[in-house]
Amino acid sequence: MIQQFGFGTRLFQLVWTTRPAATAWIMAATLIALVFLMVPNSLAAQTLGHEVLRRELATAVGQIKQKLDNQPAGSRSVAIQPFMNSRNTYASETGGHLIARLIEQHLRELGVQVLAKAAYGLRGSFQILSEGTIQAKVLMELEDSKGNVLYKREISFLEPEVVALLTPDPIKPDKNPLPRVYQEQNKFRTTRESPFQVEILVADEAALPRDRKPIAEDYTAPECSLKDGYAFANLEEGQCYALRIHNQSDRDACFNLSVDGLNVFQLSKDQKPRYFILRKKTSVLMTGWIIDGQTHAFLVTDEDKGAWKKSNVSRCQLRCINIGFHSFEENPVVPPPPTTAPSPAVATARSIATAPGPKLTGSYRHIKGKVGDLIESLNILYDRPGK
Repeated sequence: MIQQFGFGTRLFQLVWTTRPAATAWIMAATLIALVFLMVPNSLAAQTLGHEVLRRELATAVGQIKQKLDNQPAGSRSVAIQPFMNSRNTYASETGGHLIARLIEQHLRELGVQVLAKAAYGLRGSFQILSEGTIQAKVLMELEDSKGNVLYKREISFLEPEVVALLTPDPIKPDKNPLPRVYQEQNKFRTTRESPFQVEILVADEAALPRDRKPIAEDYTAPECSLKDGYAFANLEEGQCYALRIHNQSDRDACFNLSVDGLNVFQLSKDQKPRYFILRKKTSVLMTGWIIDGQTHAFLVTDEDKGAWKKSNVSRCQLRCINIGFHSFEENPVVPPPPTTAPSPAVATARSIATAPGPKLTGSYRHIKGKVGDLIESLNILYDRPGK
């Protein structure tokens, strides 16, 4: 018999023999072939989307470099703000982080300084438009300290691979999204299968030891939950918190840590962000900011006393702890600094923030190595109980 199947713009015609054994064999082989034809090659699509996005952003960055070359030699540094999608906070975490990271890589390749506090600021947004043809639009602006816009560009992407890369589902937003993290009491993972786990711990400021390095047993577990799919911890003013970060995989990794939009090294004279090595099958306890080689506890305080007030961080990044996990290969190559992933929360009412607390005992040593691509990123939101 003859059966026709429509697939895209092609029509497949299947001819079966009348012998039952042969028919069954041919049907099975044909169905297997159709499965391979119909299942999209997600890896190839992701690679193509990444390459198209990278190429277009590289062109824009080249134009930004030309603008900066016309400025005084001592004022050509750039601070990159998160690229946000106002209608999809999850897309801001994924696609927005990717856009900012690619721009930062291109700027550094062209010799432009990318700093936390710089002479010029680059900010932007992106949207997925589904009116007619589905497309992604990325808007970026370069402005000086007075708010004057030196460069502005809007880039439209019609490629479905780019649209899929920037947002998980641009057409049918999920009205009841599944949790974007997996929770076990005060421990969080991005998925149940993730080898990386982040455990949040708290202690009263006065209870922390000053004569030795704090250990996990000096802390207790705060009340934690999932809110709108995000990890959430109840913290109160006067408390100090710590993060025990686990790597249960068979490979070494590294991570960068940001609190309220600030890398934990950003309060030092040398503001260059660095990564922490996370050896396979081990965990590390992060107890505070690293300020000129000294550890200062993560102290919960009134938001006007928070560390963010000393920087150009936006209020929308408050009350969010971000951990970005990267692959790591130990060798003499100096790793590039990370880009802080944007916070999914928008801070409006006056609340709390994190400030440098008391000095704690502890030391770190420098190891040179090659930092690979971002594996995954986890946000933990925090606020007073009942918020």
